[in-house]
Amino acid sequence: MTLILDRRDELNGAPGIHALIAGVSYYHHLPGGDGAPAKKPFGLKQLRSTATTGWLFYQWLLDAQKNKRLPLELATVHLLLSPSQAERDANAGFAGVDPASRENFVAAANEWRDFASNPDGMTMFYFAGHGVQRRQNDSVLLLDDFGRPPGGSLSYTVDVANLFDGMAPPADMMRKVALRQLYFIDACRMPDKEFRRNDWMNVPDLWDVDLNSKDDRSAPVFYAAIPGTSAFAVPGGQTLFSFAIRSCLDRIAAIPSDDADPRWRVTTTSVISALDAALNAVNKDHHGEQKCLPVSYGKDMILAYLTEPPTVDCVVSIEPDLAANQCEFRLTTGAGAQAYEVAQLVPHPHPFHVPGGFYNWAVVPADPQYKAAKDGTILKPRLPELELKVKVSA
Repeated sequence: MTLILDRRDELNGAPGIHALIAGVSYYHHLPGGDGAPAKKPFGLKQLRSTATTGWLFYQWLLDAQKNKRLPLELATVHLLLSPSQAERDANAGFAGVDPASRENFVAAANEWRDFASNPDGMTMFYFAGHGVQRRQNDSVLLLDDFGRPPGGSLSYTVDVANLFDGMAPPADMMRKVALRQLYFIDACRMPDKEFRRNDWMNVPDLWDVDLNSKDDRSAPVFYAAIPGTSAFAVPGGQTLFSFAIRSCLDRIAAIPSDDADPRWRVTTTSVISALDAALNAVNKDHHGEQKCLPVSYGKDMILAYLTEPPTVDCVVSIEPDLAANQCEFRLTTGAGAQAYEVAQLVPHPHPFHVPGGFYNWAVVPADPQYKAAKDGTILKPRLPELELKVKVSA
C-alpha cells in the first residue's frame, strides 16, 4: 500500500503531520534491472541503501510519534519503496509497500498535498535515491522506472522545484495547505555530459503551480549534496546524510526551551547550525566525503522535541596547563545541586558529561598563587564536544 498510516479520523480534524517518503534502490532500466535498458543511463548503477534509508525514516517517525517527540500528531504517511533484492531479503517490512514508480509517486504526492489542507498542519518529505542536476542549483529525483522507453530520458522523474513550488499556498483563498513544511532531498546533484549534448531535458510536471499566491510558508529544504556533487551511503546500510540528520534530530541539534514548555527542542535553525559538525563526524566514521546544503525558507520552526535533556559531552581545560593538577572543578545546577566534582583535573584536558541545562561552574586552585574562576553557562550538545576553557591567572 502507499498510504501506510492514516489517523485522520482519530485526530477528528485537528492539525497533524502528513509525511511522504520515497526510497529507491532498485531501478528497472539501469544495468542489472529487469526492464529494457535506459537509452541514456547517465552512468548510474543500482543502489543498496536508499530504500532502507526511507524505511528507517518512516520508523523514526513512528518512534517519535510514540514518544510524543513530534510538534504535532502524526496524521498520515505515504510510503513508496523500491528495495534491492538484498534489502528485501533482510527486511520483511518491504513486502507490503508499493514501489516508488513515477505513477505511484504522482498519485501519492497529490493525495499528500490534498490531505495537508489545514494551514496549522505540517508536511514532511524525504526522498532517498538517485538524483541528477541539469543546471546549477537544479535537482531532479529519479524514480524506479527512470529510463523506461519510450519517451524522454527524464520522463519518470520529479523536479524538486516543481514539487516545492506546487506546495505553496494556493492562489484560491478557499483552498489551503499546511504552512509548515520540511524537505529532505537525499540524492546526488551531479551534472552529466548528456545535459551538454542535448537540448533541454524536460521533466513532466507533478502538478500545476499557482502564480501570484502569498507564499508565507516555513519550508526548509535540506539537500544531502551541494550542487555538482554526489551523495554517499554505507553499502547495505543507510545514507551518510540520514545518519547526520538523525544525529541532529535526536541529540546534536537540541536546544533548551525559551518559553513555558520545558522540553528541549530541535528547530530549523538549530539543525542548520549543527549539521556540518554532525556530517563531519559521520564522514570520519565512514571515510566519507559528504557535503550538504540546507536552504532556509521562512521562519524558524520546531522540528522535534526530546523526551529529556540530552547528554552533553564536555571537556574542561585550564590555562596555564601546569595548574591543572592543582585545581578542583565543581559543577552545580541552577538550583544549586551538585552535578559534577573532581579534586584534580586529571587527565587534562578533563572530559566529563552531564545532562544539558544551565550550570554554575567553579575552578578552585589549591596553590594560592592562582586565582579561582567561576561562571554560569548553558551546556548543550556540540561535536566533537563542548569545551570550557578556564584561565586561573596568578
